[in-house]
Amino acid sequence: MMNSVRQSVLFLLLISISGVADSCDDFNKLSGPEKVTYIQQRQVDSVLTRWSMVHGGGGDYDWSGIAIASGGGARGSEHLKFRYVEDSLGSWVLGFFRRAHADVQALKATAKFLSPDISETKGFRSLKPTFTRNCEFLEKPEVKKVHALGALSWARMVLYPKLRVLGKEDVVVGEIANPWTGLLNPEKSPITPLFLRFSIANPIADTVSIPTPKGRKSLALEFIPGVGMKFIIHRRRSVDLVAMDSLAGQGKNQNFFAYEFSPDFSARAPEAYNTAAGRAKEEILKRYKMNPTNHHVMGLVGKRFAEVIPLITKLKGPIDPHSNVGPHPFIMSIAELAAVDVGGDGVPVEDQRRPWRLVFKPKVKTHNTDDRAKLVDSTPYTPGKHHTDFRYKLAHFVPGDTVFEVIGETKAGQRYALGEIVLETPVAMSDFADQLVFVQHQLEMGRISGQTIVDPR
Repeated sequence: MMNSVRQSVLFLLLISISGVADSCDDFNKLSGPEKVTYIQQRQVDSVLTRWSMVHGGGGDYDWSGIAIASGGGARGSEHLKFRYVEDSLGSWVLGFFRRAHADVQALKATAKFLSPDISETKGFRSLKPTFTRNCEFLEKPEVKKVHALGALSWARMVLYPKLRVLGKEDVVVGEIANPWTGLLNPEKSPITPLFLRFSIANPIADTVSIPTPKGRKSLALEFIPGVGMKFIIHRRRSVDLVAMDSLAGQGKNQNFFAYEFSPDFSARAPEAYNTAAGRAKEEILKRYKMNPTNHHVMGLVGKRFAEVIPLITKLKGPIDPHSNVGPHPFIMSIAELAAVDVGGDGVPVEDQRRPWRLVFKPKVKTHNTDDRAKLVDSTPYTPGKHHTDFRYKLAHFVPGDTVFEVIGETKAGQRYALGEIVLETPVAMSDFADQLVFVQHQLEMGRISGQTIVDPR
């Protein structure tokens, strides 16, 4: 863990000497530690830039910026990281957003891909790079189409020696050998470094004013958390993953960790693409029906993602929007997690094993009880009150805090805890995280139990 400014500065010096990672291929050739160093340096530089835009930079401010981004114990870094968030939000001096409010920029980016237009820059065709792009970063700053506002942290996934069998309410009822492979195997990948980007699908404001033929209209935006993950692999491309609870929103409950996250949230999708049944379906649709406008818009999101599937696959004909086998616009694949280990060694296709579904269950375990209360605070965002911004709340994390328990599920719903995700650095907002980090989406093309997908029992 980087627990001092001296270590952080050493990392910066190492990467400046190496002069690597100028292209996609260059970055993929780096060792695991070199990749972590490179990304962390980009994050530190971005934080320093934003800090200096408000304070003028230099001297103690530079050391403080390093502490904010990397967890170094510089002079009073604990209070400085909150000052950094407050200054960034209060001044709206947000790097590439400085000419307009961040929420407006984010809305414009979302509107482009929701458009019925079929050009390469608008409508569903503009989503193609989301699935096909191999670079870890964008060549130039770009507002994300969704989840435009977020914060970044370096973390580690630590696997338990054995799977923990979970019973009712996830109480541990036993242990069993872990049969899964790659990054999910404790012998081959006991600890995997990763970067977490915490974000929300909509701009931070809970309501926005939009122009209509009859004048301006107030639109209520839902608070919809999501997590982007980059699992760092030695001398290979990172394994990317996105995970969400749903697109339903949480009403006035703006606790980022109120629900579980999963790459497969099809059972919690809008009605037109929902794969659940019975009571589970009724409960999630109740949340959608609380905001009909949001339900309509998120159904349109599903439609655009479904429309792009033929462009990125060999699939001919329409998908079944209610099948949880895949392909499905709201089922991201976890196959790559079972296909390679942290050392970069691939697993032969015939030997790959994985669960039906992965779940990232919030396990907000902090060194300070007061910090935990602020991290799970449900107070809704109020413009001008920075402590209600989700990024301010996330700033209460410190290195060593646990964020998630990682759970594997069978198709029948049996759950096994396989490890947890622990932070290595604070969670810091930056233009690098919002406009340059790219998290590739990989669709699940078809899950078949009994082949690569196995039940540990």
